[in-house]
Amino acid sequence: MGRFVLCFILNGSNEHCLAVTFPLDLVRRRMQLEGAGGRARVYKTGILGNFRKIIKAEGFHGIYRGILPEYYKVVPSIGILFMTCEKLKQVFSKLDACR
Repeated sequence: MGRFVLCFILNGSNEHCLAVTFPLDLVRRRMQLEGAGGRARVYKTGILGNFRKIIKAEGFHGIYRGILPEYYKVVPSIGILFMTCEKLKQVFSKLDACR
């Protein structure tokens, strides 16, 4: 029971980490894409300046724009990872019992 609870907490913490790190990823992506396709360079002031620029132009919710599709991607992958680990644990425990 203790291991299951620990795995559940650790898997759930991944989604919480996404909510914390997503704004940094958003700034990174925007800085990478600026100048692409002939667009003007907009983000010239570093990470903190870019946060200020996004919040000023789009409001506080602007730093979380696009997080829902990211959750659509992350949540199933965590479920698949958890299921794979459990199945492998069952397979290896049967192999160990056969020795």
